[in-house]
Amino acid sequence: MALLDRVNRVCGAGLGLDDLPDELDAVLRPHTGWDVVAWSTVDPASVIVTSCRLQGAAYDPAREAELFANEYLYDDVGKYVDLAAGPRHAASLSGVTGGELTRSRRYEAIMRPLGAADDLRAAFVAGGSCWGTLTAYRTEGTFSQTAVDLLEQAGPAIADAMRLAMLRRAAAAPERIDDPPELLLVDPAGRDGDHDPELGPAIRAVAARAAKGDAPASARLRGRDGGWLVVHGSRLPGENRVGVIIERARALQLASVITRACGLSEREREVVELVARGYASKLIARALHISSHTVDDHLKSIFAKTGTHSRGELLALLFTSFYQPRVEAGLPPGPYGWFLE
Repeated sequence: MALLDRVNRVCGAGLGLDDLPDELDAVLRPHTGWDVVAWSTVDPASVIVTSCRLQGAAYDPAREAELFANEYLYDDVGKYVDLAAGPRHAASLSGVTGGELTRSRRYEAIMRPLGAADDLRAAFVAGGSCWGTLTAYRTEGTFSQTAVDLLEQAGPAIADAMRLAMLRRAAAAPERIDDPPELLLVDPAGRDGDHDPELGPAIRAVAARAAKGDAPASARLRGRDGGWLVVHGSRLPGENRVGVIIERARALQLASVITRACGLSEREREVVELVARGYASKLIARALHISSHTVDDHLKSIFAKTGTHSRGELLALLFTSFYQPRVEAGLPPGPYGWFLE
């Protein structure tokens, strides 16, 4: 079986976030040569980490703190926000620096103390949204372009698998999220589920595709009220059934808990989201159809409300005040970027 087919089968197997990285590591490690790898879910509205699974090394909180400081406070090459924005979503440090690793701040601050000779980073993007990232290290030699291309090609399936794992967890605990997704258990032909008859064709098509187990499956359709619904399917491990999830399509926005706590207006929230995704002021202005001067005015207000003085300080504050405590508490990430609390 071709390597990407094996990756797709892992992604279509209906695994949870605890098992998915282990199975992907078993398939990918022999072909990438990494010695240490960290798999993270992220909030797609901010590309800030919401959970992390480390393999091949002991957890070191000091090293993790330095990594996040490098990511949010300082300029560097191959950052997650840049990979998430594309056009390519995977890169090795040796590749982006032309072999001059010392051009990267994280080489001296993080990699050299770890004994790493190269790193490989990927953003897992599907449907224009980033749902996870990967950081891998080699202790000897550099990552090949083949390894980089492999992560690039596998990225969308891994992104879908991560989000499906979060959707299943949310559907199993509907009281922990507003307007939760609905979970149906059906046979491979899409039967046995108690559902709206108008959804029958979409459910049957998604179930049949998901039953093959060689990739996640989804379909998008109009609901009775004119809004969009998304139907996802994944094979249930060890069973001849398919889990079909029906959710209402929604905009992915910075969590309201952050907006309320910082006293941000709706427009300021939109600016913060784009800052977190690495947009320069001119790009923010273009995206929001406002002038660059207005963007600067919003940024001044945001900095004043949050007690920060720069974009880096703002992102560091968001991580340390809102995301990191929940990650450390082990709260599971939710399917819309925030946590299941």
